[in-house]
Amino acid sequence: MAFKFRLEASLKLAQQKMDRALGVLSQEMRTLLEIQKERDRETEVLERALQGQAEDAMQNPRNLNGWKLHIVAQKEKIRLINERIRFQESVVEECRESLRECRILVEKFKRLKEKKWKEFLADEQRKEQAQLDEIGQRVGRESP
Repeated sequence: MAFKFRLEASLKLAQQKMDRALGVLSQEMRTLLEIQKERDRETEVLERALQGQAEDAMQNPRNLNGWKLHIVAQKEKIRLINERIRFQESVVEECRESLRECRILVEKFKRLKEKKWKEFLADEQRKEQAQLDEIGQRVGRESP
């Protein structure tokens, strides 16, 4: 039964690793969502700036330079946020891959444990049958 302890210990470690990988993935996905929300907020600011620029173009054309600078700065902010999003998406994908590998490992240990358990039971049944056969032979020899 030593195999059982070793397999259970390995399975438990693999499950713990999978749990940690799931926690990391969850955190990284939350980070991605926060960055995407930040981009959405900044995009709304840009849209309002574009709308303000259009309104000022008709009413106060001298303010257009200020709007233009604000819009350029806002577009740059959004570009940088999009870079952060792309990076975070790659981090999330790496976490997903790590979680997939952990799940595969856990499944392998589960199947191996089940296979070893079946082999152990079959071996025990063979031993028991051998003992019964031996008892049957002794009883047969002792009976006249």
